Amino acid sequence: MNVQVIQGRFAEVPTADARGMDRRAFGEFIGGPHLTAQQARAHEDLPFMWWVADNALATDRRAWWLLHWLLQTNCIQTAEVFDMREPVLLVGHDEDDGIWQLIGTSDAGPDGKLGHLSHAIDEDPTLIDVLDLPRGQSAVRSAVGGPWTRQLGYPD
Repeated sequence: MNVQVIQGRFAEVPTADARGMDRRAFGEFIGGPHLTAQQARAHEDLPFMWWVADNALATDRRAWWLLHWLLQTNCIQTAEVFDMREPVLLVGHDEDDGIWQLIGTSDAGPDGKLGHLSHAIDEDPTLIDVLDLPRGQSAVRSAVGGPWTRQLGYPD
């Protein structure tokens, strides 16, 4: 089956309780409260739904944001990046522990702050371009919106 994914913006609206944003990338959600967890796992369409999810991850880079949001992926950010005083110019995905690092123009030091990767992407959507970095790789750019250069390890 050939699937065509047309990338666009996330659909964002405030949640009814005004405690967050409802983000949707692929239209309306399928399923709902009418199925129990056991019924959903046994449903005949489950293999197809996983196939759709796998293909969306492979063809629509916005799905990587959703995956990190669902997993609540942590990242360490320099204080300047965390406080939004500097843009992210270096993204690293550590080989040993899998932690993500976001670094700006200041050197990384002991004052790093822990945050969620999805929140950093909310502030700088251009980070979506490097969310598929395998462990042990990093990506660097000279300015926000500039092209990312991927490499093994971290730059000297």
